[in-house]
Amino acid sequence: MRKPEMQMIENLIKQGELQDTSILCVCAGEAEAKLFDELGLKNITLTNIDENIVKSAYKYEKQDAMNLTYENESFDYVFVSNGLHHCSSPHAALLEMYRVTRRTIIIFEPKDSFLMRSAVRFGLTVEYEGVDEFPQRGWGGRDGSSVPNYIYRWTERELEKTICSYYPIGTHQFKYYYGLDVPKRINATLTLFIKMVLAIRPRSKNVFCATVTKPEVSGNVFPWIKEMGTLGQRGFQ
Repeated sequence: MRKPEMQMIENLIKQGELQDTSILCVCAGEAEAKLFDELGLKNITLTNIDENIVKSAYKYEKQDAMNLTYENESFDYVFVSNGLHHCSSPHAALLEMYRVTRRTIIIFEPKDSFLMRSAVRFGLTVEYEGVDEFPQRGWGGRDGSSVPNYIYRWTERELEKTICSYYPIGTHQFKYYYGLDVPKRINATLTLFIKMVLAIRPRSKNVFCATVTKPEVSGNVFPWIKEMGTLGQRGFQ
């Protein structure tokens, strides 16, 4: 797990998130298992489309992130770290995470910004991941296959529109955190320049963390939804 992500998760724990709760991790690997172990979190379910990728003491199940078999609101938190951009439909996987959480989803994914698009254009980072790796290895790309995956990068606005379209019941709570992970192939001088630029534009950093908390039925549900009487099990089908 990259250092910026560890720092952000530790910050979430200090804010009272993730403690004494059930956590589902989709697109999980050894890095996620190690992360939860180091943080002392216990009630974890790790899932991946590849049934052999995770070997840990945590509960593990084979699951397709785009079509989870769990009932609605089965877990307090649902977590992903750099897994959505391996899915052929990142939005479908995002909404499946939302569906099965009772409270909050936590995502770490690449950030879409002018600076990142410029980095792709000038060859400082890539648009398709694992071109020289996944075909030989036979797995790890698009939907866990040997096909190199397009790196889908997110914006705050895109995330909010996707969630609100799916569940227009009330006001969601969106929180964002940003970190920087500079590829090792970039030299020290350019790294220093990148850090100087991003000190001015922190939202353009390439490590993007978002938490999305569902509306509380007792508090922030829209008044017209209450009048319609369609809440039921988290609202509607």
